[in-house]
Amino acid sequence: MTSRELRKMNRADLIEIIYQYQKKEQELLQENAELRQQLEDRQIQMKNAGSIAEAALALNEVFEAAQSAADQYLQSVKHVCCQSICDSIDTSGREGKRVRKIKRNHTIEQKRPINTDPHKYDTLTGWWKKE
Repeated sequence: MTSRELRKMNRADLIEIIYQYQKKEQELLQENAELRQQLEDRQIQMKNAGSIAEAALALNEVFEAAQSAADQYLQSVKHVCCQSICDSIDTSGREGKRVRKIKRNHTIEQKRPINTDPHKYDTLTGWWKKE
């Protein structure tokens, strides 16, 4: 609107225009506050996303250590079990030769370093796979 048009308007119309401008200003201020809050929330989420990623990496390390400990425990249980079975079998005679061979192979297997690679361990047989 030009200043000439504004001069020709009566008082009630001018008050109405001022009221509409004030109403629009309030709406814009409210929208501005909402957008600022959304921006702040997004920044907090981005900061927390880094924390979540770090926590996931830490949990992954914990699970790897737990798996390694479980594998070592399973290997020791199998050793004790095999040892007790071999000790309970009579080692004299023809069958005794097989038992002594199994015992010797099992002892050699136990002296090997523990391999934590799950792809090289056969869980069905309890033996390490050769490459």
